[in-house]
Amino acid sequence: FITFIDTPGHEAFTEMRARGAKLTDIAILVVAADDGLMPQTIEAISHIKAAGTPLIVAINKMDVPTADPDKVKRQLSEHELLVEDWGGEVIAVHISALKSEGINDLLENILLLAEISELKHNPDSLGSGIVIEAKVDKAMGNIVSVIVQSGHLEIADYVESKDAKGKIRALLDENGERIKTAGISTPVEILGLDSLPQPGDRLEVKSYAKNYRKKSDGISNLNTQVGITSVQAGNLLLQRDKEDLIFLNLIIKTDVIGTIEAITKSVKSFDSETVKVNIVHAAVGTISPSDVSLAQTTESIICGFNASTEIAARTLAKTSNVEIKNYSIIYNFLEFIGDSLGKNKKAEFVDVIEGQAKVQEVFNVSKGRTVAGFIVTEGTISRGGDIHVIRNDEEIFVGPISSLKHYKDDVKQVRAGTEGGMVIEGFSEMEQGDVLEGHKLTEATL
Repeated sequence: FITFIDTPGHEAFTEMRARGAKLTDIAILVVAADDGLMPQTIEAISHIKAAGTPLIVAINKMDVPTADPDKVKRQLSEHELLVEDWGGEVIAVHISALKSEGINDLLENILLLAEISELKHNPDSLGSGIVIEAKVDKAMGNIVSVIVQSGHLEIADYVESKDAKGKIRALLDENGERIKTAGISTPVEILGLDSLPQPGDRLEVKSYAKNYRKKSDGISNLNTQVGITSVQAGNLLLQRDKEDLIFLNLIIKTDVIGTIEAITKSVKSFDSETVKVNIVHAAVGTISPSDVSLAQTTESIICGFNASTEIAARTLAKTSNVEIKNYSIIYNFLEFIGDSLGKNKKAEFVDVIEGQAKVQEVFNVSKGRTVAGFIVTEGTISRGGDIHVIRNDEEIFVGPISSLKHYKDDVKQVRAGTEGGMVIEGFSEMEQGDVLEGHKLTEATL
């Protein structure tokens, strides 16, 4: 039985990736064959090494024309991961998720590595699992997603974690169907806990429910909430007025508790001496009238992540002039933060003439490729900008430099009084006496 746990790639979810590396018996590192190792891939490698988890590398997008698996393998070797066909021990499988190619090979290697690693368990041991995620449903109450790591979880079992406990009243499989028992490596949703445990917590079956009293069925609990009180927020508003801070108060509501962790970490990166992003309140559940009231008191914007808004809350928000925004992708949320703080303003650029040169000689080096031998008469001619070709005081072509040389050396820049050779991309009709004007877009200063 194989269960795959997919973790988000955004940098904000680093803790989630670290938990995934510790939880899994085998880690599958998916690397795009055309892109190679990205910063989050390198971070994931560190998590996998720290957890000591056996690893298989799945080199994806092998169907793309620019796929370069050897580049990926070279980059892996730089991080002390040497694949088998390069003389190492790390299994690497070429796949195409788009065309479903190499998937059977990947599954066979997973089973092979599981056998080599002697992954076994005792089915008679008390059931336990690791919390993957937790959420609140208005109809069903607290729902906790768990991967079973030992024994079995069954309906009517009494389970405990660090922050939650309760008797299992229902088990749901990955398709949302009710089941009676869940064995090793099974992903399952548990109903019946009195509060929401934190992702990564261990949930264990206890042989008896000592002094257990079921709490009220209210869906709100302290373990799902972070933030400050309205009094504290009011004090911060006064601080903003005194210190002339750019201040943004947020109320966050999410569908699952793990998202709160990622958002809280992400908004901290915006803070500076002149900017303060403050999470007044964050919790799992729907956006309610009480959230709107708190937003009005603290001058906050409500941001929901896959969280629905109650009709009463929507009505109250309109009459209270409280802004409610809904997101499903964290990139969009961070873009909103940047826009609100004025950090995403598009820069204005001006066209600056860096220098001029005069064509002294023209060389036809190959069919359709002409090199202009020139001398710089003013300023500098630099790669990265555009060349305006001027003939008889009339501009006849504009294009980028594809090659810039000083004698035989490739250079980035040629200064006044210096000779050089140039190839202009898309233009081969240069003539002796043409003026080459170097232009570059420069960010305007206010």
